[in-house]
Amino acid sequence: KDKKKDKKKDKKEDKKEDKKEDKKEEDDFFEPEPELESPKIEEKKDEESINYFHNSKEYKWLSTYNVGEPFKYNSIEYPSVENAFHAQKISDDDPRKEEYQMLFSTNNEPILSAKEAKKMSNKEFFEQNNFTLRDDWNTIQFSFMKEISKEYYLSNKEFLIKLIETGEKKLLHTGIGIDKYWGIHKGEGENYHGKILMELREELK
Repeated sequence: KDKKKDKKKDKKEDKKEDKKEDKKEEDDFFEPEPELESPKIEEKKDEESINYFHNSKEYKWLSTYNVGEPFKYNSIEYPSVENAFHAQKISDDDPRKEEYQMLFSTNNEPILSAKEAKKMSNKEFFEQNNFTLRDDWNTIQFSFMKEISKEYYLSNKEFLIKLIETGEKKLLHTGIGIDKYWGIHKGEGENYHGKILMELREELK
């Protein structure tokens, strides 16, 4: 009798072990493929694109906020692309056009930072100071940005070389406070600033 009990006990134990093995194999089968977490995919993505904005650790020099050597646009000297860009918002018919543009130049004391320049060129500032905004700004701003960026890089060969050295990588203007026109926000946007830089990279190399 004891032998029979032992045999039954052994069979039960064997069945339990078999079930455990089957369950383990089943769990192993449904585990996610490790390739989905593979760092190689991330590395490939990094090789294909560069994300940048004015607070980027490595690529903030691609931003319009970057201050290099002063450069001239339409005979006025500016400290950054951002400053020069916002200086163009005033109407050509405004009799105080030069006064407005000088506020953003290196002749202003103290020289405005890029952040201050952006803030000072808003609609409220125009209304408070009786300046007239260009009525074609929305359609012409892309051209201004490209022309100004080109002058900036021609005057800053160090950054032009760095731009050319980005090769064929996509330049994606994305980060905190970036809008969908000039960059990419939450995965969506026109990335026009990135496109301008990629065009200049090709034209100036």
